Amino acid sequence: MDAERRRRFIAAFNAKPFNGDRAKFMAKTKYTKGRVTQLFDEKEAFGQLAAARVAERMGLPADAFERDDSPTGISGHALKLARAFDKLNETEQSRFWRLLDAAMDEGVRGTSVLGDLEDEQNRSAG
Repeated sequence: MDAERRRRFIAAFNAKPFNGDRAKFMAKTKYTKGRVTQLFDEKEAFGQLAAARVAERMGLPADAFERDDSPTGISGHALKLARAFDKLNETEQSRFWRLLDAAMDEGVRGTSVLGDLEDEQNRSAG
C-alpha cells in the first residue's frame, strides 16, 4: 500500500500547482529538502498517517492518497486532457467546448452534430 500512496503522491506533486517543482512544493508544505527526499525514497515508509499529513500540507483532503483515483479525484486521462487543453489557443479552446457540448447533447437527444462541426472545419479550411 505504501507504493500506491507514493504513486498517488507523486502524481499530485507533478500536477498543478507544483508541476514537479520541488521549490514550489517546499514553499507550500514547509518541508525541508531532506524530508522531501524521504518522501520520494521508495525505501522509506509512507504510511497512512504520514500520507494524510502530506496531503493536507499540499492542500488536498487527508485521504487523497488512499483513493483509487488520482489525488485530485479525476482520472489520469482527464489530467492528460486538461494539460492538452491548456496548450490550445483561444480559437481551439472554443472549438473544443463546442465539440464537447455537441457530444453531450448527442447523448441526450440521440442525434449527431459532429458532422456539422466537420463541415464547418472544411469550409473554414477551404
